[in-house]
Amino acid sequence: MKKKFSIAFISTVVLIWAVDLLSKFWALDALKNNHSIDFIGTTASSLYLRFSLVFNRGGIFGILQGHTIIFQLLTAAAIVFLIIYYYKAEEEKKTFVFAIAFILGGAFGNFTDRIIDINRGVVDFIEMGVNLGEPLGRVEVLNPGQGYTEPPTVKFVSETGEGARAVAEINEGKVSAIKLLEAGNGYHSIPRVVIESAKGSGATAMATLSAIPQRPWPTYNVADAFISIGFILLLISFIQAEIEMRRKSKEAVEEDMQQL
Repeated sequence: MKKKFSIAFISTVVLIWAVDLLSKFWALDALKNNHSIDFIGTTASSLYLRFSLVFNRGGIFGILQGHTIIFQLLTAAAIVFLIIYYYKAEEEKKTFVFAIAFILGGAFGNFTDRIIDINRGVVDFIEMGVNLGEPLGRVEVLNPGQGYTEPPTVKFVSETGEGARAVAEINEGKVSAIKLLEAGNGYHSIPRVVIESAKGSGATAMATLSAIPQRPWPTYNVADAFISIGFILLLISFIQAEIEMRRKSKEAVEEDMQQL
């Protein structure tokens, strides 16, 4: 059996731990006062990645909020278990080694962060998501304008989304309502409503989306990312070990058959 806690293994754990803590110190300074940084696109884009500071008083990816001390104890127990499990495991493939190193590095990062300020919670700041867009929900008249002798034309101006159509209704020379005929689809942000007419002026309106697009992934940090990658690698290593075991078992059976 090769040396389990090699320089490469320990260096990987320490590097992940250090990168995670340094990124959190950066986030606390750069993202304070509700400041956010759009890294890829914006929340109105189809795909976006941005940095926005939140404090997580629960577990990984924000689950079970308000149980900081419980998760700190669970994290400590998990670290001890992983170290013992890794030491006793016979598996030595790189996939398994990196899996344990990634999980330990991330676990140490979040564990240390809670020690620094257990009441504050763990620093999370990476926010990502896919925005498929939404249809329009309704159109509300803000200013009815005046002088309209016939219904004005209603248009929706947006860099995203298409297909929405609406008609205006007038009463006593004013726009009384705007009826949505087709909601369209793919709107990543609220479109601008343009009301045009040669007979009348001043009417304004605002559209709303049928639902607010929600990001599909909770805000996380560097430690969470490495823990997730580590679990994926661990699953792959288990599958590889199972395939290898079945291969050896098959070879043993075939060898026994040849000896008969």
